[in-house]
Amino acid sequence: MSSLVPRFVRSARKPAVRRNPRIYPPTKGIFVLTCDFQANFCVHLLRTTFALKSPESSPEIVSEQAFDPSLVLINDEWNRETKKLREEYFVSHFSEKIMEHLTKRQDYDDKENARVEKLKEKMLSMLEGADRMITIENIDSRLDEVMHSQPLDFNYAIDNSGRPVKSSKPSADS
Repeated sequence: MSSLVPRFVRSARKPAVRRNPRIYPPTKGIFVLTCDFQANFCVHLLRTTFALKSPESSPEIVSEQAFDPSLVLINDEWNRETKKLREEYFVSHFSEKIMEHLTKRQDYDDKENARVEKLKEKMLSMLEGADRMITIENIDSRLDEVMHSQPLDFNYAIDNSGRPVKSSKPSADS
């Protein structure tokens, strides 16, 4: 049947692209877990790295060689220099950061104080105009005042010089 299919048409049984088989590491087995393999590998690597290769490198000799007084003095001097450089860097760097933070905080405090002052002024102006406000105590007198006052005519225009121009009411005979 496959001989009847032209060569440029692929068979449904075969994949379009051939892939190489996946190669699994040796830890992918039934009995060995990856984390155990990695831990054992690290332990083996450390043991072989730090193993004593010859009898002359015994711990006593190694400890004596490690604490050579001239090397210790050089190391201490280098530690002092690096500590001084590190402290200078941190002092300069963090002092800049602290100053930036303090200036931002000061700006924020100034803005908040200005906002509070504006609110205080608004509150005081409202308290000064309390006689014009309508409250439960003066609502009756205010209603009487409004009912007995002359009606206002808002039907007017303002010319270019700012004067109100009131319209004349049409006469009843026209």
